[in-house]
Amino acid sequence: MKKPIDQGRIGSPVTWLIGLVVTLIAVVVLIRHPKFGKIVPGNILLPSKETPVEVDVTTEDNNHDKKPDVYFYRKEGRLFRINSDRNFDGKLDEWIDATDEHWQFRKADDNYDRIVDVTETYSEKGVIQMRERDLDRDSKIDFKEFFSSDSRLEHSEQDTNKDEKSDVWKYYENGKLERREIDANFDGKPDRWQEFGDGGEVSAEKLDIDFDGIVDKEKSWPATQATQTA
Repeated sequence: MKKPIDQGRIGSPVTWLIGLVVTLIAVVVLIRHPKFGKIVPGNILLPSKETPVEVDVTTEDNNHDKKPDVYFYRKEGRLFRINSDRNFDGKLDEWIDATDEHWQFRKADDNYDRIVDVTETYSEKGVIQMRERDLDRDSKIDFKEFFSSDSRLEHSEQDTNKDEKSDVWKYYENGKLERREIDANFDGKPDRWQEFGDGGEVSAEKLDIDFDGIVDKEKSWPATQATQTA
């Protein structure tokens, strides 16, 4: 003989529905509590015990479509994050972290395919130190740029064969390309060295033809005959 269902223990469907609604309301109230920050469309800031103070969020509508496309996040009046939708498609494509109003880290989706292809790191004073790029859109960094303390480009490295190792190095002086080194056989060591003139032309070149680390051939060109191969 089957035992009757204990309605008092399980409850009716209406009771279950009321309980679910009350639970959802409690969750929303908890998330919106000032301790956890404000909810803003596009805001990916999640509740955390590490942010006990209120997070103030302000926005900008740069294309005047009545939709925010830049979000500024502040704690105790200090800016610590900027998220942007630069092409106004309703999706974030640039994320910036800041300290005391200075940029510290930036990542961006420059071709708007929902994949980050540029990252940048900055000094404590907000001066760029390094930039990394994914040039071939395969989700792997293949180009790096390094900057001086006054934000001038000093040298760059590139991986041209997708083995995640640099094989082209460029060196700059006052923003102008001075020297390039190339690893033609991808063994991790340069075997072609080029120097450049003021106009960006190759003025001298050294070659290690048999890849033994010793220069086998040298060339140089007068300024009027220098070749444009930068």
